[in-house]
Amino acid sequence: MLRFKVERSRWLGAVVQPLLFWAMIGFGMGRHFAGGKGYETYFFPGSLVMVVLFTTMFASMSIIEDRNSGFLQAVLVRPQARLGVLLGKIASVTTLALGQVALFLLASPLAGFRLLDVSPFSLLFTLIAGTVGLASMSLAGAWILNSIPGYHSIMAIVLFPLWILSGAMFPLSDGWLSFLGLANPLAYFVQGVRLSLSGESLLQATHAPVAVGLLVIVFVLFTAAFLSMRRTGVQAV
Repeated sequence: MLRFKVERSRWLGAVVQPLLFWAMIGFGMGRHFAGGKGYETYFFPGSLVMVVLFTTMFASMSIIEDRNSGFLQAVLVRPQARLGVLLGKIASVTTLALGQVALFLLASPLAGFRLLDVSPFSLLFTLIAGTVGLASMSLAGAWILNSIPGYHSIMAIVLFPLWILSGAMFPLSDGWLSFLGLANPLAYFVQGVRLSLSGESLLQATHAPVAVGLLVIVFVLFTAAFLSMRRTGVQAV
């Protein structure tokens, strides 16, 4: 948090860029989308997930910086369990992401969402689960890759197609696109945010697959991050 406090440009990059992206594309598409609602309404949940995407990707990059500077080696040789290192990093990334999401949510009335109608517990659950999942995925890549340019390239190849095919920009129609949505972790994240902003609870039976999907994603991606840390930890020391 102290590091992030002095790097204010990261706040601009993580919040302002998705906000401009949402405003230009959302209002530029006109009112001919998503059942009579403006495209800016449909596109807002996906833009919010983009905030989390940018934050987790850039914050996880510090693992590479710490390894190259020698700080990570000093941490890893200490006697505490390495699981604590991973949990601490995920907690810090999640804290940063939720703070930036809170700022982005201030624009939700412009997208047609009333803050009083939001399902708060479902939204909080979705944001925490989705952020932990994305943070775990980004950290897994940071543990494996040794260079910052390589990390940016690989994560861009993986994360941005997942975001585009998550239903963030257009509905996933029947066929192979809908099949990809079932296997796409970001699709559950975007859908959970969209339902929560519309005032629908994920505790409803009809929305249970979204909640279960988010929990499964957290478990799988966290396990992947932990295994990546264990596999590369000895080499880093």
